[in-house]
Amino acid sequence: MHSRSFVLAAASTILIATAAAADVPVNFAYRDAKGNIHDFHFDGKVWQKLQLNNGGMTAAPVAVSDPSAFAVGEASIFSFSFSGWDLPADLRDFGYVGENGDIHRIFHHGGKWAHETLNNAGVTSAPPAAGRVAATPVNRRQLTYTYRDKDGNIQHIASHEGIWHAYRLNNGGSTSASLAAGDPAVLEGKEGSLEVVYQDPAGGLQHLHWGHGGWKTEQLNLGGATEAPAAVGNPVLLQGREHQMHCAYRDINGNLQHIYSVQSKWSHDQLNNGGTTAAPLAAADPAGTVRQDGQVDYVYRDQEGSLQHLFLKENRWGSEKLNEGGLSSAPFAARGPWIRQAAGSGGEALQVFYLDGQGNLQHLSGPQGKWSSEVVNTGAHVTMALPAGGLNFY
Repeated sequence: MHSRSFVLAAASTILIATAAAADVPVNFAYRDAKGNIHDFHFDGKVWQKLQLNNGGMTAAPVAVSDPSAFAVGEASIFSFSFSGWDLPADLRDFGYVGENGDIHRIFHHGGKWAHETLNNAGVTSAPPAAGRVAATPVNRRQLTYTYRDKDGNIQHIASHEGIWHAYRLNNGGSTSASLAAGDPAVLEGKEGSLEVVYQDPAGGLQHLHWGHGGWKTEQLNLGGATEAPAAVGNPVLLQGREHQMHCAYRDINGNLQHIYSVQSKWSHDQLNNGGTTAAPLAAADPAGTVRQDGQVDYVYRDQEGSLQHLFLKENRWGSEKLNEGGLSSAPFAARGPWIRQAAGSGGEALQVFYLDGQGNLQHLSGPQGKWSSEVVNTGAHVTMALPAGGLNFY
């Protein structure tokens, strides 16, 4: 298999096509090359584009990592809700790492923007961050921010009833789990549990589970819960039908490995290269999402620059090629993809964004077998600085 090289264009801005975007309300945040954090969201009538830091909506400093992003609204199908939840229903929350390893939280509710520093003698004394922060609300009552420090410790900052707390989760903190070599993946599990998975220096995947007031740990691969091989890059953590956990990652050979739980029992399979599908080897980490009906979707960039879509439907895996002669004529990918499910005029559909070799932002949308494509930086009037990292949907 031959390799293909790409050079991103040096353009400083791109445009978002409002006609197509208005039909697909995929709100996202991202970091530009100057360290500005941008929020791009659909307010029900028009698209709103806001710069959140560095003299924009707040005076928060420049970012050196991609932001986390979430919004608190209606309870999700996976949330375990309380009658007296205390997070504002209109909360939009963005967390990122600044130049000194400070974690900055920018948030909006009640019509106002605010900023605070979460670690390094801000609201807590948690140490500086070495990677990006993963943030999620739990039970719609608690805010959590989880990250790796320079020593490989996983740090966890959480608010409860307005009071902030900081904990070390591994290396003799809340658990004896080993040091981290990559950034954690975090999600809210069943009945308000919190699930954290990260890669250790040996390529092991460490799983930390919080529930019933305490933390537990296990290793998911390399002879732990499964015999799955060592990981490279960061894992993707999803929750599917009936609270099944799905953890996907790339191994050193470009195979996509999938570790999943059924009734608390872990199993493993390989998703590409002659495993459950014949999809080709991966050149980058996968992106993943889950439909409302529980279908699991992964999209990844292969070594040719093609985007491969893997989907678990009715307990069977399928695959399809999305661009460059596959199900659309969209060009090869140079960076990305970034994906999420969103409802358009035709119902729920997978939305796939990526940057091509010319610096254009490409958008693919569709269910299996029927895909539409567009170059979203043509014919629009809303300018948008080119992302320096990825798009983070909420």
